[in-house]
Amino acid sequence: MSSKISFLSIGILIIMAVAYVSLKNSQYDPNVVIQPDTDDKSYRFVELPNKLKVLLISDADADKAAAALDVHVGSLQDPEYRQGLAHFLEHMLFLGTKDYPEAGEYQSFISKHGGSHNAFTASEHTNYFFEVEHSALEPALDRFSAFFKTPLFTEKYVDREKNAVHSEYQAKLKDDVRRNYEVIREVINPNHPASKFSVGSLDTLSDNDQSPIQDDLKAFYQKYYSANLMTLVVLGKEDLDTLNEWVVQKFSPIPNHGTKLDTIEEPLFNADSLPAQVFINPIKNTRTLSLVFPIDSLAAYYREKPVQYLSNLIGHEGEGSLLSSLKEKGLADSLSAGSGFNNLEYATFNVTIKLTQEGLASYQDIVKEVFAYIQLLKNEGPKQWLFDEQSSLNNTAFRFQEQHAARQIVSHLAGNLQKYTAREVIRGPYLMSRYDNKLITHYLDQLTPDNVLVTVAEQNLPTDKTSKWYQTPYSVTKLDDELIADWKSATPNGHLSLPEKNQFIPDHLTLLSNDEANNQSSNKPTQLIAKEGFTLWHRTNVEFNSPKADIFINIRSPQANNTPANSVAGNLFTKLINDSLNEYSYPAYLAGLDYTLYRNSRGVTIKVSGYSEKLETLLNTVMNSVLNAPLEEARFDIYKDEIIRAYNNEAKDKPYSLAYKNLVTLLMSSSWTVEERLEAAQAITLEDIKQYRKTLFEAIEVVMLTHGNLTNDESKAIASNVETTLFNNSKITQVPANTVSKLTEGEITGFNLQTQHNDSVLLTYYQGKEISDQERAYAGLISQVISTPFYSEIRTEKQRGYIVFATPIPLAQVPGFTLITQSHAVGPKTLSNDYQAFLLQFRDTLTTMPEDEFTQHKASLTAKLNEKPQRLGQLSDRYWQEIDQQQTSFDTRERLTSAINAITKEELLAFYDRFFFGPESRELLIQYQGQSLADQQPELIDVKNQIEDLRRFKQERPSF
Repeated sequence: MSSKISFLSIGILIIMAVAYVSLKNSQYDPNVVIQPDTDDKSYRFVELPNKLKVLLISDADADKAAAALDVHVGSLQDPEYRQGLAHFLEHMLFLGTKDYPEAGEYQSFISKHGGSHNAFTASEHTNYFFEVEHSALEPALDRFSAFFKTPLFTEKYVDREKNAVHSEYQAKLKDDVRRNYEVIREVINPNHPASKFSVGSLDTLSDNDQSPIQDDLKAFYQKYYSANLMTLVVLGKEDLDTLNEWVVQKFSPIPNHGTKLDTIEEPLFNADSLPAQVFINPIKNTRTLSLVFPIDSLAAYYREKPVQYLSNLIGHEGEGSLLSSLKEKGLADSLSAGSGFNNLEYATFNVTIKLTQEGLASYQDIVKEVFAYIQLLKNEGPKQWLFDEQSSLNNTAFRFQEQHAARQIVSHLAGNLQKYTAREVIRGPYLMSRYDNKLITHYLDQLTPDNVLVTVAEQNLPTDKTSKWYQTPYSVTKLDDELIADWKSATPNGHLSLPEKNQFIPDHLTLLSNDEANNQSSNKPTQLIAKEGFTLWHRTNVEFNSPKADIFINIRSPQANNTPANSVAGNLFTKLINDSLNEYSYPAYLAGLDYTLYRNSRGVTIKVSGYSEKLETLLNTVMNSVLNAPLEEARFDIYKDEIIRAYNNEAKDKPYSLAYKNLVTLLMSSSWTVEERLEAAQAITLEDIKQYRKTLFEAIEVVMLTHGNLTNDESKAIASNVETTLFNNSKITQVPANTVSKLTEGEITGFNLQTQHNDSVLLTYYQGKEISDQERAYAGLISQVISTPFYSEIRTEKQRGYIVFATPIPLAQVPGFTLITQSHAVGPKTLSNDYQAFLLQFRDTLTTMPEDEFTQHKASLTAKLNEKPQRLGQLSDRYWQEIDQQQTSFDTRERLTSAINAITKEELLAFYDRFFFGPESRELLIQYQGQSLADQQPELIDVKNQIEDLRRFKQERPSF
């Protein structure tokens, strides 16, 4: 079939095409998309003749366009002898098509036009998506659609990309989430497709006697990449008719093979395998208990949501909840409940509990308490008022749903379009419109001791098996009849009860009018209060059509983070206060109000967010708790143990993550080493925490931001209360900002990571010479032009590793740029040679870069810089960062845009030479040679200026 289709035939080709009509003014139509109040985009649902379902979205205000295509195929469809094939195919589609044969051409186009791209493979779906500046949507769609029409599967890239998939697998060998998941896969029915290894490796993807991998890729693609299994979402600035034309032209040629997915007949667990218990030894020092119940598929019940009803009760954290009871007994830190697997033909209900040391010793009693709460639900029976309350909360959350980046919208909706009607494609996850007592009871009746897999993960449990792919030690045992009988006898005690009516549900969701908002504030925050020790910034804002607001309070103190001991005390203090607030704040969270309390480099920050009507009530309670909540010994002991384990676990992070953390620790004045924090944590007492709170408030400086559906007067009234509350017994002080250490010009500084991992890593950081808009503009533009070619060269061509990126890393406004690779194949020395060769070669690329291409890079960078915030909180965070950095003109983006636009190619070349190669270059290498290379010669880079003592290094360095 020709790929060229006359636009004159569009009307014939389109089977269903319905323009968006406001729901408030329309009769029922199954293809009219129901939208949130916060969403003023236009929608059209289309089904092409090849049965490809399409959702078109026109957004006249969009600064980014996007598209996503979801294929209803995933790892469940992998052949037994080709595990990981669906995932490998996802990788291969990025490496050349008939019309765009050069590997990396698609990526380069997206990057040059200010965009990003990605894909993921799940059990039932493979989802591809991109985002790009709006003017480049049509040519981007041309390149994107070719993935699904004419991929090349070039032999040399098939051979190379196997190594990338293998590197991805190797990079996660010590990832406890992957390791634990593999154990579950080995425990379920081995004949069920969910038991297969989904990532793939050189063992599963190499040529074999049965067939070459290239042939298997093509066969899998031909069978499953069929238009009838696909959904497409396109979002652009153009009108719906224009988007419609592009989609018809570019996506109608995708063949429809009429593919039907095989029905899964096998049960998830064999009939005689449950009830059972699994012990797992994780890499990190963690303690978790999980209960997994196989249940019937939920796919048909998205309007009834019976499991959401149950999970909202079992996972509740308020007074009378299961978690509250377990915490009162000192057995648990957190609990979550909800669906695990949730596929067309099978599902699970999971309860996951983070255990204390005492809870680990009593895990069987905890399981019994879970069944006691389940018995409470059975005794009480389903309650329509609880269902109605959840339904009301869901509906409010849908009405005022916050918008997201274009790439997130299209990827999410492409997946939704596989599960929901066009009418419900946005509302489906929120819809809870049919109360069905019998259906809730049906799922509740499946949560029994006879139908459970109990999993306990802790480092010292006895095990007798090792998983095949991730080498996870584990054991499986059948649960004995006596224990099951004990669990069946569980009855609810006086600590357990159903939740009370939620008092935080807003009564009046009133949004200020545009006129009211415009009369209150300018288009950026203004200073309503400016006095010694107390500042209030405010902006009334209703542009997101949501009656929400954000309130930030930074309580700054010179004692907050001036020593490792105070840093640790601050962390423990905020954990204890959060713990004391949990029962109170959880209903508020369910009703759309939330708070965050966290230690930062200069003090403690309180943030409350949500519907403005009841926001001050929550804020007052949080402030009162910060000042007065009792600090209990039992909870302190639990959180002290938790924080010590967390510090010990840091050394087991992925090498690239460790490298970045160490970069921050090396250069930021406010950052302490893990060894310093661990030593302080081991010595700390509850009296130290109490003294910390007292010292913290002896002398403070308070900075506030209020933003959203609040008037000036309302903001000042809140601020007045905050000032009175916090300064009741406090003096006024000033707390300076943090500093960044200067690297030495013309020197390479080195630091060797201390960790244990199979993969090597090399992080090379280049530091700017000064804090200025021009220096930041140079560093940002270098990243823009380098990032995609660097990735293509190091990952795709040289196959050094799965984790490869080049990115700007500004630390407290100090410009910086970083090259990072985590590699299973080579060590730091080889990576350093690769980096240097690339930087030298790319200088020639930059020298010969056409002026229009250079201009396009600048336009793409400034487009990214000036992306419109999609939701109130995103803009609030921008304002708060500007305030913290004392950029209270709130024009950083405008200044950087001007600086970027002024850069000439000759100026960037001069910066390139100075930044990377010149006598003023400031370079820091952080390296580690992986255990996979232990039998080889040392691959560490010999650096003259080697850091042996982090604290001494920081003390001796001058600062910006």
